[in-house]
Amino acid sequence: MANFLRKLWEARLIENYNEVSVLNLMTTAPSEMTAEAVVFNKMGAGTINDYEGTVNWEDVDTSDVTMLFDFKKYFAAKVGDIEAAQTNVELIDNFAVKQSAEMSERVDAYAYAKFAAGAGSKIADKTISAAEDV
Repeated sequence: MANFLRKLWEARLIENYNEVSVLNLMTTAPSEMTAEAVVFNKMGAGTINDYEGTVNWEDVDTSDVTMLFDFKKYFAAKVGDIEAAQTNVELIDNFAVKQSAEMSERVDAYAYAKFAAGAGSKIADKTISAAEDV
């Protein structure tokens, strides 16, 4: 009996999701991701100095902004013959294209609603868990 090859399916789903979602074009990539949250690391600005032959290095502060996931979706599908499915690249790709498009549509719509709810607001160094926290 063949085993389910998670990395095979996951790679195809992620690649296809990234092809159809436009969120990565509108957002900053997080510095850390977990199942519960994403963490963005912000860097403070340095001082612009006049150059007079030497460089004075200064420490720059960083701070984390954590965004908790309050939106969770999943899909699950049974496959009768996992070995046959995993050796059929076209089958895997067709599945990945359909599932990624559906997931992208839902996730993107959710993110756009969050953007609209927080329009005009500035995010301070805090944990964000809902639109009203923005």
